Amino acid sequence: MDPTTTLFTFMLETHPTVQSVHLFGSWDNFSTAYLMERDIRRDRGQWRGCYSFKDIVCDDDNGACRKRNGGLKMGHKYYYYVSWVRKEPISSFGANL
Repeated sequence: MDPTTTLFTFMLETHPTVQSVHLFGSWDNFSTAYLMERDIRRDRGQWRGCYSFKDIVCDDDNGACRKRNGGLKMGHKYYYYVSWVRKEPISSFGANL
């Protein structure tokens, strides 16, 4: 791996009813959803992910904008967001007759 790159662990806390979490980032123009893993060692609502990214764009120091794979470059600015699916509790209705 390039010595100017690093693997970064993303950590997130959500409501325990969240079923899945995906990470999107500026490193690939928000084009790939990276599935985060539930971190059951910490708590049910804890998620984490450490990735070697694919098709990283435009973080070349010489401005060539060549795609690469691997870790994120130290000293560069990246933006990210997460998307999750939450399972809503099922309500039951009853009638008193």
